[in-house]
Amino acid sequence: MTLPSALGTPDVAQASAEVMLDVHEVEEKAIDPALLLVHALAVHACRFTGAGEMIHLGLHRLDNVLQVTVHDTHTTHTHRRLAAACDKRRRTSLAGVRELAEAHQGT
Repeated sequence: MTLPSALGTPDVAQASAEVMLDVHEVEEKAIDPALLLVHALAVHACRFTGAGEMIHLGLHRLDNVLQVTVHDTHTTHTHRRLAAACDKRRRTSLAGVRELAEAHQGT
């Protein structure tokens, strides 16, 4: 799904994901961690996407594996130092998301 980058977007993404997980009968123990992950990834994507621009959220389930993906539309900096600083900021922001996924046996 595609959502505008805005303050309420992570909550909308989480609520939408909850409906999708329920409709697709994802097992109960996976729902709460997945919803936390969707919210955290949407927060991250909104940090790097200007207000009104779009973020993209994907939920895929295959063989009892749930994959959550979020893409932002932040363009790559052409200046080397700005690009390096932005990459560092992204890694720092995503560190918490990685810890959340690993805490629930995800990658």
